[in-house]
Amino acid sequence: MFTFLLKRPRHYASRLRPKGVGEKTLLRTLFLPSVLLTFSLTVIYLFTPTGKFLDLRAIDFLLNTTARDLQTNKTVTIAIDDNSLRQYGQWPWPRYRIAMLLDKIQQGGAAITAINILFPEPDQTSPIHWQKALHHDLGYSVDTSAVPKILLDHDAYLANTLTNSSAILGYELLFSPPQTQTHECSPAPAPLKSSATAPAPLSFYVAQAILCNNETLNNAGTPSGFFNCTPDKDGILRRLPLLLDFNGKTYPSFALQTLLKAKDIKDFSINTGPLGTRYINPGNIPIDKKGNYLISGQPAAKEAYISATELLSDGIDASLLKDKIVFLGITASGLAQKYRVATNNNISVVDIHKIAYQSLSSYRHSFRGDFFWVVELLLTYMLTVLLLFTIAKFSTPWVCTILFAIFSTLGTGSFYLAWGWGFLFSPLFPWSCLLFNFFILVTLKYKYYQQRSAFDAGNTLQLLETSQETLQSILNTIPDIVFRLDSNG
Repeated sequence: MFTFLLKRPRHYASRLRPKGVGEKTLLRTLFLPSVLLTFSLTVIYLFTPTGKFLDLRAIDFLLNTTARDLQTNKTVTIAIDDNSLRQYGQWPWPRYRIAMLLDKIQQGGAAITAINILFPEPDQTSPIHWQKALHHDLGYSVDTSAVPKILLDHDAYLANTLTNSSAILGYELLFSPPQTQTHECSPAPAPLKSSATAPAPLSFYVAQAILCNNETLNNAGTPSGFFNCTPDKDGILRRLPLLLDFNGKTYPSFALQTLLKAKDIKDFSINTGPLGTRYINPGNIPIDKKGNYLISGQPAAKEAYISATELLSDGIDASLLKDKIVFLGITASGLAQKYRVATNNNISVVDIHKIAYQSLSSYRHSFRGDFFWVVELLLTYMLTVLLLFTIAKFSTPWVCTILFAIFSTLGTGSFYLAWGWGFLFSPLFPWSCLLFNFFILVTLKYKYYQQRSAFDAGNTLQLLETSQETLQSILNTIPDIVFRLDSNG
């Protein structure tokens, strides 16, 4: 009987074991919340505007922190700026003045003049045009017999200058039908040849119409490329399309055409790389499946910049342009189209194309393949599992130390890949996912231990009460035991 009574507390203790706490391990407690949290963050990252915005900002940070100065000693901007308009009058200028400017550039020995100006309409300041306009509108006839024939049509004068120069013109590809009928033109397509290895799927944007220079200038036979550039949804211009489709043909951008002419590249191919990357060769220039190029690098602090009025008035030595790639465009206030770039600077279109050319001609490019995000997700999931086991098995100080090491490794690795190789792997999603999981899982861990402590305290109290009852039963049975041992009293 005595032995039976001593076993009773153990029997009661087994019945009072806390359900839902003792039977459920900490790892199982943390697993489901971690999965749900990680899945939610993945959806936000991939499919919401907020996730895409944050991803773009992370790419901007990588671009800005790993950008190297572009080579600017071979390029120069000739700007039709505010001073030029004050000196020579309102825009548009007569085309003969553009021809004079182009002559000055050629006399300086420039290798190429990339004219970032579109001339879609005939020059109405030409004598043949204003003569007809005066006769039609006012009935006056003006004698222009004393005007040299070459100056009667300013477009013809400019076309003649273009023919004898190393200039490049541009055009706009339109993605909606034009409101007015434009003259047909057929610029030379990109000299794209089939690659030795099949490239990853390409789907260039397809234009519906084209806006060219007027027929006289278009017939000059000058190489040309499209001016098109479109910022991302957040208003920042990060990418330039290098190739676009129109009427079943592929056309080069203005910057790419300048590069082809400067490097004397007769044709090029598109080859595939790992993780959905594609490269234009020669040059190893990365593009995405839409033909976009991520502008990398930043211009040097002092850019070569010359006002058009200085060149026209012989205010500078034209030999400064010798063997340079000259970009001619408009930077005047109210006329120049400007875009905000990843460095948060607003720059004119002519400077954007110049920076794009500098970036294209550099030996290092930044790019983000189609499947880089898959690598980021897989890495995030593996690190999240590691963090889950770490939180379940180690104390909080050790967890913080390991988490800090992971964060440092991710940041350093992303920076190294961007700086050394141009691979833009964003650490933003792994950082965010690990940080949210850390706070949530550590909170759940402490809650788990609080619940278990509460149950253990309750069980201990119940066991003490049960032990007290058992002890009292033993004490109550002592007289009976004594009596049985000594029946004589």
